[in-house]
Amino acid sequence: MFSRKKGLFLVTTIALLGLAFVVRTGHAQTSAANKAQIASNVPIVGRAVGFAETRPVREIMAAGDSVDLELKEKAEEINELNTVFDRKLRADAPPQKDGALQSSFGKDGRFKVNIPLPILTFEGVGVNGSAPPDTVGAVGPNDYVEAVNGGGIRIWDKAGVPRGPAFKLSSLFAPLGGVAAANDNGDALVLYDRIANRWILTQFAFASTTTPPYHQPIAVSKTSDPTGAYWAYDFIMPGNEFPDYGKIGSWPDGYYFTDRQFTLGATYNGFGCFAFDRAKMLVGDSTATYVYFNAGPALSNASSGMIPSDYNGLTPPPAGAPNVFSVFIDDAFDAADALRLFNFHADFAVPANTTFLERPESPLAVAAFASANPAGRADIEEPPPAVAADYLDSIGDRLMLRLQYINRAGIELLTTCHTVNATPVIGTPTVAQYQAATRHYVLQKTTPGGTYSVLDQATFAPDTTERWMGSTALDNAGNLAVGYSTSS
Repeated sequence: MFSRKKGLFLVTTIALLGLAFVVRTGHAQTSAANKAQIASNVPIVGRAVGFAETRPVREIMAAGDSVDLELKEKAEEINELNTVFDRKLRADAPPQKDGALQSSFGKDGRFKVNIPLPILTFEGVGVNGSAPPDTVGAVGPNDYVEAVNGGGIRIWDKAGVPRGPAFKLSSLFAPLGGVAAANDNGDALVLYDRIANRWILTQFAFASTTTPPYHQPIAVSKTSDPTGAYWAYDFIMPGNEFPDYGKIGSWPDGYYFTDRQFTLGATYNGFGCFAFDRAKMLVGDSTATYVYFNAGPALSNASSGMIPSDYNGLTPPPAGAPNVFSVFIDDAFDAADALRLFNFHADFAVPANTTFLERPESPLAVAAFASANPAGRADIEEPPPAVAADYLDSIGDRLMLRLQYINRAGIELLTTCHTVNATPVIGTPTVAQYQAATRHYVLQKTTPGGTYSVLDQATFAPDTTERWMGSTALDNAGNLAVGYSTSS
């Protein structure tokens, strides 16, 4: 999908404490002025309006030999809502800088990245003309599952061998009927639930962006085999809030989900925060529910994307631990450069006891950064013969999937990243003034009742290459990987 000079770069380390990155830790002030409140602290409960057992995916794939060609020939949705969030720079904003810029490979450029070549590469789902493709995927013990806009899903084994042709997600949701079975509107998500060894597939569905109800059908595999049958649930999202740009994470007590709310598909209205009843969904209980909070637009003037944490690793979170949600704030738009952290504790038995509360250390101060990007969607320059109309969106106003959680012998870690400008300027940068770079974070908590602090952070920009659309991951040995797209 990208230009010929683009690629994927991975930065790995032997141990977090040995990273050659500039680190600055600290806590932002926790005054009432810094702790803007969510729009409503009253939990809203929704119940699945549809439920079905699907056909096995292997049967759907066997019946859909022409789907690959169809996916490649059709132009898919263009998500114009990405431009609706209007960030207004503070008139009194301080000069912008980057306090964790890694402008070389270590001291005097002597640190060298020594990463082996990929074990395996293969073509993903082909969707020509998709703008954007919104490619997502997840890996399990034996399989890799990928989804793109337009409902295209394909499954490979770990040798890169397809387990069948691509198929439409709507065909999986066919037993639900209605818009879930008739539309492939986009924003598909794939999640692997490590604890249960199951697969979760979801995408929004609607007749019109301006006309509710808006649906979020979710399929949960009945077994560890992604080509088998699924339990399918059809949820209607609350009120008149169009659920753009959904993001999902797995946790022992629920599937946690966020979206960018647009009232009647037009007016940005902040963050919708959900917990879906994982226990019921795993066993095919048709009474599965969600609990929702309208977090509203006041939590950040800089970011329109909040994300839930997603469990990974070998050790689960402490019993009863809440899922952590995060959104960034930027002193060009807000009071500080910081991460805001919220505890979402779901009680599906007594939903009124469910809480969504800002953590005591939040806003958590991070090294200075500048997230302002050029106006519109043409941020990232591309090599000729591309022209300005071909430039790409940096999506610099939100944290990138995932907010990964890992528990290493009682040390709890979170990692995520977002796109910043490595060459900050006053005001809104032009395309020529903007150099996209990936800012990553590793947060650490040493006791179950403790607070998170910044263990590691850096903005990686050792040259003039644009780096954006990043993602981070930690393994059980404490190694960090940072991946992103590049263009020069």
